[in-house]
Amino acid sequence: DKFAEWRNDIFFCGHNDGVLHHAKLNAARTALASVADVNLNGNLCQIDVETGREGALYFTSDEGIYRITN
Repeated sequence: DKFAEWRNDIFFCGHNDGVLHHAKLNAARTALASVADVNLNGNLCQIDVETGREGALYFTSDEGIYRITN
């Protein structure tokens, strides 16, 4: 909810490179329209991504849990 422009998009961690990937789907939601990397300010996204109840995006690494709020 904190990121209206990201609603219904897909996020996934690259375990090997630690990059948080942001994928947008086509209008039919049958294929990827684009994939971009999210700047994590030097942190690594290696395990999982989840949306919190308050709408923030959380990601995890071997170092801990991080929150993206804007």
